[in-house]
Amino acid sequence: MKSVIYRGELMHARTHPVRHGFRYPLYFYGFELADLPVLDRTLPLFGYNRWRPVALHDRDYLAPGPEPLAEKLARVLAAAGRPAPASATLVTAARFFGHVFNPASFFFCRDAAGRLDCVVVQVRNTFGDMHLYLLPGGGPVPPGYAIAGGADKVFHVSPFFPRSGSYEFLISEPSPELDVVIRYRDGGRQVFAARLRATARPLTGAALLRTIARRPLTAWLSVPRIVWQAARLHWQRRLPVFTRPEPASPMTDVRRPGSPRLASTNNTMWATRTTA
Repeated sequence: MKSVIYRGELMHARTHPVRHGFRYPLYFYGFELADLPVLDRTLPLFGYNRWRPVALHDRDYLAPGPEPLAEKLARVLAAAGRPAPASATLVTAARFFGHVFNPASFFFCRDAAGRLDCVVVQVRNTFGDMHLYLLPGGGPVPPGYAIAGGADKVFHVSPFFPRSGSYEFLISEPSPELDVVIRYRDGGRQVFAARLRATARPLTGAALLRTIARRPLTAWLSVPRIVWQAARLHWQRRLPVFTRPEPASPMTDVRRPGSPRLASTNNTMWATRTTA
């Protein structure tokens, strides 16, 4: 099996209109999609589409519904005019006693020769909305990275930034060490950057038990940390709030009021570009 568990650190840095930053330790997973049924059978603490202390559910990714992730991913890529991957790795946080919040998850898609063909980035906000960005491989990349790409910002994430500008993504191979850099530019300048760095270890029963025993609260801290940093930005830094706009892209799935799950939109368009 190729699945891994990551231990690392997340860093955020705002440079405009105020300077503000933080860093937090965290752990998360790299699930080889083909491994999921085997992990479900062999790891007592892990469940695939069923309740376990640590669990992964197909319905949490790419589109509403219980279809297998490989089928959903193939459909998303077909809508972008790309072939289904021969193999794929999902880098994400798993459910922990039923709870999970993933601001970003990454699908690493490989061809039959094992080459990285593209990365699909799934972004969520605290409203429960979801958006997909496609980053194709094959272009020039800085040393140490496997994917370098850009995309217009068309999804509302932070309430302290407008839905304008663009992102730059730098993403390394997912193992043995993962390095993801996201830079946000608006008004002709970089105003925000995030970096996720982590080291991979084989996902075994013993490694899983050690990780959750040493960090039993980490999986529940994402939302409280977001709320705490938002409170500091609003009340201490006096940043104004941009209200949640209506979706602007067919690749955005929006949670409607009173809806128990995301309302799917027509996945027919990608607004991405490759950058050096």
